[in-house]
Parts: sequence; C-alpha cells; structure tokens
Amino acid sequence: MRSDVAQFPEHDRSKIEEFALFDHGFLVTTNAAGWSFYELRNYIQTYANTWDDDYLLHDSPVHELQTCSEERDFDHEFYVNLIQKIDAVEDRYFKSGSDISHFFDGILKLIRNNLDLYWCAAEYLDATRGKLSYQQHVPSSLSKRDILIKLRKRSSRNLISREVRFNEGEILARLHLKPGPFSPKRAVIHSFLDLVVRHVDDFLHGIVSHAREVAELHREIADLRRDIDHPAQVFTPERERRAKVDIRLVLIGASMIREKAALSIFQNHGFSEIDIFSDYKQIKHLDSNTLLRQRSRYDGILLGPMPHSTKGNGDGTNLIQRILNEPDRYPPSVEVRTNSGQLRITKQSLKDAITNLEEHLQKITQEPLR
Repeated sequence: MRSDVAQFPEHDRSKIEEFALFDHGFLVTTNAAGWSFYELRNYIQTYANTWDDDYLLHDSPVHELQTCSEERDFDHEFYVNLIQKIDAVEDRYFKSGSDISHFFDGILKLIRNNLDLYWCAAEYLDATRGKLSYQQHVPSSLSKRDILIKLRKRSSRNLISREVRFNEGEILARLHLKPGPFSPKRAVIHSFLDLVVRHVDDFLHGIVSHAREVAELHREIADLRRDIDHPAQVFTPERERRAKVDIRLVLIGASMIREKAALSIFQNHGFSEIDIFSDYKQIKHLDSNTLLRQRSRYDGILLGPMPHSTKGNGDGTNLIQRILNEPDRYPPSVEVRTNSGQLRITKQSLKDAITNLEEHLQKITQEPLR
C-alpha cells in the first residue's frame, strides 16, 4: 500500500470549523480500496503518535562541528545511539500495519534533522514491478512536484544520492539529500549515510522479499481458482507437455512402419511411455484381461490389424470389438484407420489416431492431459 501523510497546512485550518477543537490535524492521501477501516485507523494513529518524535541524536559529533569544512569521526557511542533511533523507526513500520511510508518518514527525518539539510527524499523498489518509484520526502511542506522535477533532472546543485543495496545486490532504495548552508561537509554526510544504510539494508531486503513471496502466493491462488472455474484455460502447452510424460500408451496391431518410426511419432506428440505389440504371435497370446481398466498399466490403447482371436476372448469376439463394445471396462481406445477407413497402421493413420486419442482423453477428464 502506498500513501502520503502530512500535517494539515496552517493556512487551511480556518476553512474547517472542527479544527478549533484540536491542536493538530493531518492530511492523508491514499487509495481507500487498499485498506480496511482498522488498517487505516491504525496507520493514522501511528503517524499522529510519532509525527513530532525527536529524531536528533543528542551529543552528536555532527552538532559539535564549528565549520562546515571540519571533519569528524563517529565513535562507538554515536553508532549505538543511531541504531536505537533506527530501531525505533523500524518499530513504526510494524505499528502502522507494515506501511513502508512510516519507515521512510522516520529515516528521512533522522537524516535531515541531524545533517541540517534543506530536504531529503526517497525512492523505493516496487516489488511487483521491479522498479524504483517515488516514496516521499521531508519536510512534507515542500511541493512534491518540485521534488520530483529535481529528482528527474538530477541537475540540482550539490544534490547527494545514495543507493541502498543488500550484499551488493539489486537497488532496494535510493536516498536523495539536498544539503543546506549549515550542513557538514560532504565527507561527513557520506559517513553518516554509510552508518544508516549499513543498518537498514537488511530490513528493506526482508520487506521486499516478503512482498514478492506474498505476490507469488497470490498468483498461485489465482491460478488455482482459474483451474477450478475454467480448467481448460489455465493449462499452458508447457504444462500439458509435462503432463503427457506420465501417460503410458499401448499400440496393438500389425504395422506397416518400423517400430522406431512409430516411437518417433509418439514422441513428436509428447508421449514417451509407449509399448508396441506388432507381431501376430505376440498379439495372439496377449491376454485381453490385462487391458481391463482396473488391471491395466495403460492410460490409452491404439488398435490396428490383429488376429480374430486372442487370449482371454472366450466369447468369440475379437479384441477390437471387445474393447470398443465395453468402453467402461477398458481405458480410452481408438482404432488406427486410414482416410479410406482401412484398419492399417501407417505414419499418417498413426498420427491421426494419436490426435483422436488425445481428444478422447481430454473429453473424459474434462481438462487438458495431466
């Protein structure tokens, strides 16, 4: 969720009668559709409780500088105090319902107030788009439009920019600082920024990583919902290809093409688990009972020319008649016939039969092959 919040301008207070009953007011700009009532209330309450927090580091070496050109090192005590302030800012993020604008509001105030800057602003990585976008600036009384123009042109004199990365990875944020007449020299500003960035990079990395995980979960949930409502629409060719790998087919019948050529045709259709019975003696001793649905290891059967009687057909019917007359007892089955209707296994008739079997399987499952 993205939002802007600032103190209500003094010149507008007189326009609203209710302000006479309050000491302070805040102007919130946000997308209401992204909030529940309790989230919005919590967000505003957190801002109201922290807007005037003291972000100055007392006894800071920066404040002891006599001139802007003087250099100063930050000692261990200063670093501990800075960490405590940053930890308090990170707490604001969680208290506000995990709104990143609260975090940057505190960080920018911490930087500006301690370095006596004109202003400072932040861009933050949009986890879903993978690009930096404007987040906010302080003081909020300045025009957002003017700040954006300066950031876009990057031509403002003495403007200092610092990237925030985690382990030298992608840019998580970019801070922009405009020093004032009483700001310390650039070396001191960069040293201060180094300390801040060193402590917030892992925090921002965690937020971005979490946002991406949540976005990925939302996409998976959306896919599952589409799968339930419109199963045939969510299966990509790649997903269907992977599904075919697990399907086992059997081709039974004397063939006019070599077994290697037949296997190649199956593979071109995406099937790899294939058994072929093309020898008449093999077919004659093939027990039809092993092809029954509850016993069969096959998901589909292709039938070509074969002997009239085979093992297990005690009623006088041949295997083709038996399978096609009792579709509920056998896996989906098709005959391999030429365009003229002859029961014959050729390259073209096998291609047509496989396509026919695919359609038959899809009709039964009501979705693309799994």
